[in-house]
Amino acid sequence: MYMKRKISIWLGLVWAIVFLVGCGSNQKNIQTVVESYFDSLTSGNFDDTQQYLNEKYDYTENDYLDINDIEILKKYYAMFNVEYISAEINNDTAVAKLSITHPDIQELLAAKIGAFSFGMADNAMEKAFEEKLDDSDLSILTDDAYLTLKKKQKNWEIITDANFTFLLF
Repeated sequence: MYMKRKISIWLGLVWAIVFLVGCGSNQKNIQTVVESYFDSLTSGNFDDTQQYLNEKYDYTENDYLDINDIEILKKYYAMFNVEYISAEINNDTAVAKLSITHPDIQELLAAKIGAFSFGMADNAMEKAFEEKLDDSDLSILTDDAYLTLKKKQKNWEIITDANFTFLLF
């Protein structure tokens, strides 16, 4: 009887350790995916970002800013600083909490819209956006943000849903 109790306690401890190690492994994997994704994004390597996403994402096509010049988008994302905070995991789905420092999108859009006039050059609004990016008075904000990830064949992928697109713009 005494031996049976010892074995049950020992097995309980083993399962607890296995469970905790497994959760820690998922947390670390999610953190690696998120940080690697944003390292690629902020360095302007949009092709490299695709490996972390659940489906191909076109940064100019899904761009709420309506910026067609890829170099301006690269400059915009280079101003992002992303810190991974934590992740809530529920089976094969996770939500990662991030702290993102980024240019004030309202100021950028105001500069872009302010450049609108009839008969303007095709890229005048994009140039106004880019000039505002270079403006030392541009406000930089820090916000909490959330990314959804899904585990697919033992790998975590960032879900490119509306929340994802909103986070980028």
